[in-house]
Amino acid sequence: MSRKIDETKNEILNQVDHRLDQLRNDFTQDVELMHTRVENVERRIQDIVNGDHSNYSRTVVVTRLEEETGKRLLEQAQDLIRNGLGFDVPVARATRLQSRNGRPGLVNMELPSVEHKINVLRRNANFKSKPRYSNVYVCGGLMRSQVLCKVRHVLFIIAANAVYCGN
Repeated sequence: MSRKIDETKNEILNQVDHRLDQLRNDFTQDVELMHTRVENVERRIQDIVNGDHSNYSRTVVVTRLEEETGKRLLEQAQDLIRNGLGFDVPVARATRLQSRNGRPGLVNMELPSVEHKINVLRRNANFKSKPRYSNVYVCGGLMRSQVLCKVRHVLFIIAANAVYCGN
């Protein structure tokens, strides 16, 4: 009887040890993954702070630009500047944010240089004279300090979520 109790005890201890090893390995992998993510985010923040790969100084935000079916956003952004403002500036990149409350999403347009951005912002009033673009408004992108505040806020939320959810 005592031999059977010892065998059962050893079997239970082995199962517990095996499960603890699995949990330890899972925890180590999760910690390594979070460490890698934090390093990537820190590297991106340093890039933003140092101005590397930063296009915020060349970005304008377009509001109320209706979505056109069958037309790429980059073409639509170039048409907006060409037809709405009356001069030809190549748009390096255009991305649309998600629409809210039935309104078209904001469009972030990256222009080739700061000078092009200034020219676009100066001619913003020209949209009012064009019926197609009379509701469209162009403004400058966020300042670097505002972007950094938003990035830090997002990082805080990610870290808090990771701690709370155990990810």
